[in-house]
Amino acid sequence: MEDIELIEGYEKDAFEQRKIFLDKDIKQKGVPKNQKVYSLSTCCFVSREVNNRNRDLTNAKLHFIATPPNGDSLYVEGLRPFAEKYKLHRKAIKNCLMGHRSDYDGWKFELIKESNWRQKKSSI
Repeated sequence: MEDIELIEGYEKDAFEQRKIFLDKDIKQKGVPKNQKVYSLSTCCFVSREVNNRNRDLTNAKLHFIATPPNGDSLYVEGLRPFAEKYKLHRKAIKNCLMGHRSDYDGWKFELIKESNWRQKKSSI
C-alpha cells in the first residue's frame, strides 16, 4: 500500500470517495487472463465506466440485468444459456455489458458481477 501514490491515475480524494478503481486489464491487452498481474507497471486507476469498458470477460460467469424492449427486467446468471434461450448473439451482449453499445435490438444490459469460481484454471 505504500506504493499506491505511484500508480498511474491515483488521486487521493477520488480514491477515498471510491470514484476510481484499480485496473490491470488496460495495460495488459492481449495477455491471457491467467497471466495478468497487479504491479506498478501493469496497473492504473480509472473510473468505473472505463474499468467496465476494458474488462476481460473471457471465462467469466456473468451476472447481469437484461431488459427486453417490453421493459420487464430479468436477473441473469450465465451469458451462454441466456443468449441461446433468447436467440441473441453473445458478442453483442458483451459489447453492451462493457459499454461499447447502448443496446442490442432494443435489449439493454447492465453488468452486476462476474465470477469465474466454477471455471477450471488453465494450466501453463
